[in-house]
Amino acid sequence: MKKLLFVVLAAAASMSAASIQCGIEQNVKAATAVYSCPGIGPLAGNTFTNVFISATLAWSDTTPNFVGSYDYLVASANPQTTFSGPTVNVGNIVSNANGGVGLGSYTGPSFGPFVSLAGFNVSVTGSAHLADNIPQNASASVFLNYTVTPDQTGTPEPMTMSLMGAGLLALGIAGRRFRRS
Repeated sequence: MKKLLFVVLAAAASMSAASIQCGIEQNVKAATAVYSCPGIGPLAGNTFTNVFISATLAWSDTTPNFVGSYDYLVASANPQTTFSGPTVNVGNIVSNANGGVGLGSYTGPSFGPFVSLAGFNVSVTGSAHLADNIPQNASASVFLNYTVTPDQTGTPEPMTMSLMGAGLLALGIAGRRFRRS
């Protein structure tokens, strides 16, 4: 039991999460920005699991007491990571004499596991929400997130093979003695 617990803890400790920014922050004010996410892998003896796209979405306007919200649609048409939306609405978090600010985030669906993933594009489209005003600035940053999981090989340890061989030999000898009597 102790050995099994050690193996489970060692496997969990050997996984590592990573995040790569797909290009630089871009302006998405009433437009579509395209981000190029790099490929990942192959990495010998490892699999990429829990692969997903996330985005930080922000807008600002210096008009005093600006109130509004802005819609963002994040999508990818890569054959391995196809997704679209849902639309994320980012409303005011600050509205005062200095203007208004909105900050939000998007987390896409999880894909994988992959041995490797080719580079692909993610598009972010910004638009005014319903009849709201379009803010002066709207931007997005896109990230490729994944977990590196070591492959589990089914190769038994030499001692395990020795014990199994000794057990089979003992069964053979016991069976032979049983047949003689």
